[in-house]
Amino acid sequence: MRFEQARLKRRGIANRIWSNIFWRGQLMSLCVIGLFVYFAGPLGILYSAGAAAMGKLYLEMVNYVEHYGLVRIPGNRVEDRHSWDSHRRLSTGLTYNLPLHSNHHKFATRPFWALQQAHGRSPTWPFGYISTIVISFFPPLWHKISEPLLQDWDKRLASDDEREYLRSIGELRE
Repeated sequence: MRFEQARLKRRGIANRIWSNIFWRGQLMSLCVIGLFVYFAGPLGILYSAGAAAMGKLYLEMVNYVEHYGLVRIPGNRVEDRHSWDSHRRLSTGLTYNLPLHSNHHKFATRPFWALQQAHGRSPTWPFGYISTIVISFFPPLWHKISEPLLQDWDKRLASDDEREYLRSIGELRE
C-alpha cells in the first residue's frame, strides 16, 4: 500500500479510493463477492472463496514453472535468462502472452500485447504452459524433462556468480 501511496505522490495525484489501485482492487473484489451472493445467495460466499482458491492455485502453479530451478543473485538486474518462456501459440493466446514471461521481467511496464520472444536469451520449456504445469505434478517425468534444460541454463545462461552460488549450495547441474 505504501508503494501505491508513493507512486501517487510522485505523480501529484491525490490518494483517494478511486485513484489508489490497491483500494480499487479491494472494492472490485467486494463487487465480485457481491455478485456471487446476488446470484447464489449466502452460498455465493463459498463459491467466491472456491473460485479465489482455484485462482490462487493456478497463479502459484504458473509461478512455479516460470521460475523453476533458476537463480539470480540478489541486487543484480533481472534479465531474460531469469525466467522460463514457452513459445507455444495456444498457451500464448489463451494466457495473454504469459509464456513470454522473461520479456515481462525485463520490460515490466510493457503491455502484454507488446511482449516478444527472448530468442535464446531465456530458458524455454519444450511444451506449452498447461502441459508443463500438468507434467510438474509427476516428479519423475518433471525431473527427466527439466534437468537437461537446467544443465543447459547453468552452462549457457548463468553468470559466473550464479554458477558459483549454485556450486556453493551443491546445486550446480554439470
